[in-house]
Amino acid sequence: MKKEHLYIIIAGILSGGIVFSTAFLAKMGLSLYQISVFGFIFSCIFLAPYVVYKKDFLQNKGELKHFALFGLIGVPLVLTEFAPVVLGVPVALSVLLLYTQPIWNILMSHMYLKEKITKTKVLALVVAMVGIVTLINPFTIGHIGNIWGIAAGLFSGIVFAGWIMFGRISGEKNVKPVTTQFYQAAFALVFLLVAYPFLAMVIRDPKLITLSFNIPWFAWIYLAVFEILFYIIAHIFLFEGQKKVSASTSGMILLLEPVSAAILALIFLGQHITFNIIIGGIFISLANYLVIRGEPRIQEVSASL
Repeated sequence: MKKEHLYIIIAGILSGGIVFSTAFLAKMGLSLYQISVFGFIFSCIFLAPYVVYKKDFLQNKGELKHFALFGLIGVPLVLTEFAPVVLGVPVALSVLLLYTQPIWNILMSHMYLKEKITKTKVLALVVAMVGIVTLINPFTIGHIGNIWGIAAGLFSGIVFAGWIMFGRISGEKNVKPVTTQFYQAAFALVFLLVAYPFLAMVIRDPKLITLSFNIPWFAWIYLAVFEILFYIIAHIFLFEGQKKVSASTSGMILLLEPVSAAILALIFLGQHITFNIIIGGIFISLANYLVIRGEPRIQEVSASL
């Protein structure tokens, strides 16, 4: 296993805190829009000094189109990732729809990045999806909920795959991870703020669309801590690993996120680790082993990129 694979493994483990932190902040009364907007604001504030004062972190104007598209695709991702639950879709089904991501990832990466669909990747995908289904255990679901929530959940999986692909493109261009995180967060923030008046006219649920800076001081502290740990640090590890690791492999490794989320729920929320979570985690770990072992020898990125 190369160090770049390890970086993405770390990113997957840290990303498990996203579900935990979002649920925690939602219980404090923050809306989905507040969590998304304030998170991007913190990313920009914390990383701006690096980009402004270090010339090698500053991105040339020729790549701004790439980052604008990267930020644009991040907007529907943050808005649809947890929207299904708010719209009445069972949590298990919502998570399952989001983590169809590797399926779309393999197809997109093949179409747009010319990554090969190998037998090992297909086998790893099958093993991973068995692991996700086992871990989530959707067979106990009594109802599927709102049809719009189902559509949002499926769309989030597709968008997530596209977001990972854009991270790989940044890696191929040998862009510094801090630069990638700053610019994609900055553009996503701009798009979120521009879209707010229009979305507020059609979405009435305050749990989704409320945007107010009047929140308790301790909520700002939690937001800052969660953003640094589960977004900034996690994404920097991810983008560093994606300099050498394919988008399809990255997407498969990131399936460690729900396993990590279950462990965090055990530690901080006292939730039990059930047998299906253990078995699902084993399947996902096996899929990680297969896809990492089957990854072609990592080549050095050309100095011309």
